[in-house]
Amino acid sequence: MTWPSPPDGCCGGTAEVVGRGRAAVELVAQLRPTGTSQEAVLTELRRVLASGRVRAGTVVPLDQIAAAFGVSRTPVREALKSLIGEGLIRHNHRGGYLVHAPTRDEFVELYTIRSALEQAALASAVPRAGEDDRQLVREIVERQRDALASGDVSGWDAEGRAFHEALAAPCGMPRLCLLLRNAANSSAAARPMQRLRLARVRALHADHEALAEAFTEGAAERVVSLAGEHLHRVRNWVLDSFDTPS
Repeated sequence: MTWPSPPDGCCGGTAEVVGRGRAAVELVAQLRPTGTSQEAVLTELRRVLASGRVRAGTVVPLDQIAAAFGVSRTPVREALKSLIGEGLIRHNHRGGYLVHAPTRDEFVELYTIRSALEQAALASAVPRAGEDDRQLVREIVERQRDALASGDVSGWDAEGRAFHEALAAPCGMPRLCLLLRNAANSSAAARPMQRLRLARVRALHADHEALAEAFTEGAAERVVSLAGEHLHRVRNWVLDSFDTPS
């Protein structure tokens, strides 16, 4: 159940061309420009691409993105270079850009990295967490609970990203948090939650509830253990979807 990217240079039929053009338009429509700096462009493009709402192989329309931000092509091109390094987009042979989603092997690698980084961050974060940190984690889990009750898996997933970042943030190691965020961004491009049955998403939410409780209690060893089990579960269930013929 992967999304094969169209071969570079392949034009395809009319329907395919129209579909790819519509996907590019939808990518631009998701942008919410808040500035004109290169960093503003990079941050917003990263948000959209890491959301998993843009399919692999979608053309990244440089000119339309530049118009949406009211900038020249230069800051957009520089932002795209950074996103190539983060594994969210790739070049095609004509010099354009396409949305990239992890292959099965890349997903395994990213989750191996993410698990190691997250457990290291949590071991330091839990003892350092203050009441504001604990309250934030509780609030995010409550929003996830509401999203899941309404069947909004995409909303649950978006809050899930915030949940994992909130757990790690008190570690006080910004470089570690950045590495962790990049690994999470790259793996999110595979749309892992959209690949799972609702029953499995509910089981993952139960993991979050248990993590939030242990975090609130300051039980560092339990948080690290639960996080490792949780990410291992996500990894294995998502790999099942890669291995299931579409």
